[in-house]
Amino acid sequence: MPALPEPDQFTNEELAIALMSPALPYSLTRLRMAAGMLAARANSTDMLLRLAKQERCEPIVRYISECAAKVEPDDSFWHDLIGNLPPLPRFAPDTLPHPSRFVAMSGIGRSGRQTAVTWIRPVH
Repeated sequence: MPALPEPDQFTNEELAIALMSPALPYSLTRLRMAAGMLAARANSTDMLLRLAKQERCEPIVRYISECAAKVEPDDSFWHDLIGNLPPLPRFAPDTLPHPSRFVAMSGIGRSGRQTAVTWIRPVH
């Protein structure tokens, strides 16, 4: 049995792009993990752009970035990615997950009904 890779063998950028690979079978769970890894705080936009181009997943990165920019409009990271990616091609309906699949939403809190939307990202 092959040894499992150590956590420090891959960067968050490499993991995010690997999870988005269009060569892999469709998986909602995998794309949700990719969206979270794409949002890791220390990610380099330059590295993500280079890897996305190499792995031919720029449309997926752009889609996720556009979804994230709606949730976090003041985060320049998302706007930097979007501004350096080619325009989003037309996808067949329901090809990519609904934007709500990339966020955590609150429901009823101590002060009653409230909706707080938070982009899912790794804690490290």
